[in-house]
Amino acid sequence: MPINFCSKRGDFDAKLTHPKMQDKRKFDKALLSFRRQELIESDSFYEQSEKEIINLKEPLQEIKLLDISEESKLSLENVKRLIQRNFSENPLAWWDRNKIEATLKVKEECKYEYIRYKPIQMNMEDTKDMQGIIKEHINLELIEPGVSAYSSPGFLVRNHGEIKRGKPRLVINYQGINKILEFDGYYIPSREHLIDYIKGAKVFSKFDCKSSFYQIKMESESKKFTAFSTPQGQYIWNVMPMGLANAPQIFQRKMDNLSKDYFEFMFVYIDDVLIASKNMKDHIKHLEIFSDACHREGLVLSEKKATIAVNKIEFLGILIDETGIKLQEHIVEKIRNFPDVLKDKKHLQSFLELLILQVCSNLPKLAIPQDEDELVVYTDANDYRWAAVLMKKTTTGEEPYRYTGGLFSEQQAQV
Repeated sequence: MPINFCSKRGDFDAKLTHPKMQDKRKFDKALLSFRRQELIESDSFYEQSEKEIINLKEPLQEIKLLDISEESKLSLENVKRLIQRNFSENPLAWWDRNKIEATLKVKEECKYEYIRYKPIQMNMEDTKDMQGIIKEHINLELIEPGVSAYSSPGFLVRNHGEIKRGKPRLVINYQGINKILEFDGYYIPSREHLIDYIKGAKVFSKFDCKSSFYQIKMESESKKFTAFSTPQGQYIWNVMPMGLANAPQIFQRKMDNLSKDYFEFMFVYIDDVLIASKNMKDHIKHLEIFSDACHREGLVLSEKKATIAVNKIEFLGILIDETGIKLQEHIVEKIRNFPDVLKDKKHLQSFLELLILQVCSNLPKLAIPQDEDELVVYTDANDYRWAAVLMKKTTTGEEPYRYTGGLFSEQQAQV
């Protein structure tokens, strides 16, 4: 896969091989689009969209699958039965197979700093809902009444997802406690690296872990840091709650332990798993491997969110098929519907993040690199920031593969 480089910064213009670096208009248009990766990092990335879910309990003929042979259908039916053993509504159903616990440590300089917040006052509706949620969590052994010198406030949220689900969600504000905890520097993979994993793939399946963080128990001495307060009393978590600074890193480590030998077809981002294969025969084999790994590690999967053996799939806010990837329509729609009037500095900042509406509404589809492709890297920078575009040479011109960019640190900016 030969790669040519083109670079430009300030008055310095380095043209290593590619003659089209002087076509600044083309490069500017690409730069306007590379921020799409930052858009995915925004809150809109996590919004849920309407999507088709495959129920694994349905007869095979009722599921919309790829056009495959009867032999493959039979094999897929057997794989479905294998995968079903990993479904449960209880996130701790098979915890004893791995016995992973989350350990939290306080920074040395904060050992005698205790974080305590008063309970958030609630109206009658929230109070009743909170009582119901607390009772439900206690019955599931997720939490228990406790005593701790630490206490973070608990409250309920009623966003679109909760309204659709028909019940509010318990949220703990761990902002105070997170400041005194030692940070876990375990690497969380970048979503843009997904492109490397799906190269040449034509068949896809995805899975979501059931109540992901709850599948990890809290180490006994660390439970006190999870304490939260409500008008009904103080409680501590028996499992790892959402909101803790190190929770994503701890769970990613667990998932990487499961998938480390299968990186060629299995992509894991915290609690989301994508299986991507070049054909149905390979896909069935990959699903068997994944099912066995889940069973061995005691990983609990969500049946409602499983999608199996399709040629187009939504994963982490991106639509994926064999031709490439693009943003989900609801994310693009949010860009199109950005308000025309900027009310204040915050609105202006949001507008600049989304760039020019007309350009962002027609973001190009990213192609998937193949081993035989000839690639060209365009780079540009000023005194404060840098940007790069990876392009593929075609018979008619070039197609974008990836955009990236960032700010220089103080030291880098002085070079």
